[in-house]
Amino acid sequence: MKDIFRALTVFFLLSLSATSTQAAKFKASDGQTYSDKLSLKMVTMEGDEFDTAQGRILLRTSLAAPVSLIIDANRVGDWVHDIVASEVISRSGLTDQTLYLKFDAPLTLENRDAFIRFVGEKVSDNRYQFTLHEQPNHYPKKDAVRMADIRGHISLEQVDPRWVAMEFSLHYSPKVRPVFAANSHTKEIVVNTIKKFRKIVEKDMKGTQISSSLAAELGI
Repeated sequence: MKDIFRALTVFFLLSLSATSTQAAKFKASDGQTYSDKLSLKMVTMEGDEFDTAQGRILLRTSLAAPVSLIIDANRVGDWVHDIVASEVISRSGLTDQTLYLKFDAPLTLENRDAFIRFVGEKVSDNRYQFTLHEQPNHYPKKDAVRMADIRGHISLEQVDPRWVAMEFSLHYSPKVRPVFAANSHTKEIVVNTIKKFRKIVEKDMKGTQISSSLAAELGI
């Protein structure tokens, strides 16, 4: 009898362990399946020389924390990978800002920089997207090489009361060769940015409430 009880206890504990380690998965309105395990895909779009990196993950939070973090220009260096300097150039609203960003370049390369406009909008019920628009006509800087052909977005969707599906897509031309090394750096930016972003929204910003002004701009 004791052996049976012991076996049942072990089975119960193993079942609990398996349940606790099972990845959460949800299908979002874009047709993609998101998991709490980071997934990344490198895609060469038609006409492109360099790859686009697409990272997807589930964040254990509500929409309030991630959208509040994205629009906070003072914290961009906390979560965007390799940022060494940032400056707000213009702001027409909480969800429409143009920033100057300088990135630490790998190895012995010169730092890279860019002027990027971030525009947030409601795509559908519970789904919001912040699109990156390259602003090429701003003045040059002497201490960095200007990045080109920047395209990307961060999309957020509340797929469950406990989970937000996040996609970060990024393409840019770093003006460096070989191509595989440039693609590897784009991958590094996306992966590390998502990891930093996740840590902040799930831990540091846990319980964040969205401001009434931000909610009004996004139609939340």
